[in-house]
Amino acid sequence: MDKINCSLDGITICIPVYNHDMSNLVRELSLQATTLSIPYQILLIDDASHSFKQDNRLLSSLFPNISYEELPENIGRSKIRNLLARKAKYDRLLMMDCDCQIRHTDFLKKYIEASNHLVVCGGTKFDENPVDSDHILRWKYGKKREEFTAEECNSNSDKTFRSSNFLILKSIFDEVKFDETLVGYGHEDTLFGFSLKKKGIKVKYIDNATFHDDLASTDIYLKQVDNSLKNLLKIYKKIAPEDKKAFLNMNPSLRVSHTLKILHLSPFISFLFKLFRPLLEKNLRSNNPFIRVLDFYKLGILMQK
Repeated sequence: MDKINCSLDGITICIPVYNHDMSNLVRELSLQATTLSIPYQILLIDDASHSFKQDNRLLSSLFPNISYEELPENIGRSKIRNLLARKAKYDRLLMMDCDCQIRHTDFLKKYIEASNHLVVCGGTKFDENPVDSDHILRWKYGKKREEFTAEECNSNSDKTFRSSNFLILKSIFDEVKFDETLVGYGHEDTLFGFSLKKKGIKVKYIDNATFHDDLASTDIYLKQVDNSLKNLLKIYKKIAPEDKKAFLNMNPSLRVSHTLKILHLSPFISFLFKLFRPLLEKNLRSNNPFIRVLDFYKLGILMQK
């Protein structure tokens, strides 16, 4: 990997940890940062995990510039990201999920080359080969609805922002932050991206995706879907009236449910959902789940709330 000239004071890599072995990710990030000769720190905060703590505790002694901390109780996805940002030493924050995999040696280099932008998002990819039947729904959804090229995202400002892999100027993060009233899984990054857009802060998308190696089982994923929809409705209810139309444009499921309610069709959709829910869930738990079925499942859940 070639060294590059970097005007950055340094970069802080912020990773919330939950039940994941961080050894491989920390090793790769440390190698790339050291090769690039940039000042860096890697902050790891464990959000009251049940496993891998013993292994992760060793990382600060095995690698340079590593800070590892354990929280006594789980504080959630929004609070822990805000905590990481407060503890950051440098003015550029690279926010990553703990289940990220880096599969190319110029991952950090690409971010540094794009660091003249206030916010840079690298994107997410999923393996090309199907996974086992217990995880195939999450894999299919990821492949069809979460993988985008940088060109697609840069040409469509309504693409949903994802927090699993992005670089941001610390002062911008401090201005926006993650909403700590959102608890559990889902859509804290949707609100974060919407807040950036509302402030006129453009996200620069680059082809610098990480892969995710910890897909949720179908049972867990359906629970996550339910909680994420609760959060989505909570966000919609709390944003200013003049912002609601723009927020709907960024969220197709919410937009459709909103339209159906205006047309007084929500009782009919709710009836169909209750009637066919066992069949819907049977398909979603099968070896060949259909994403359109998941779309209707989400719509039915929204009609109940």
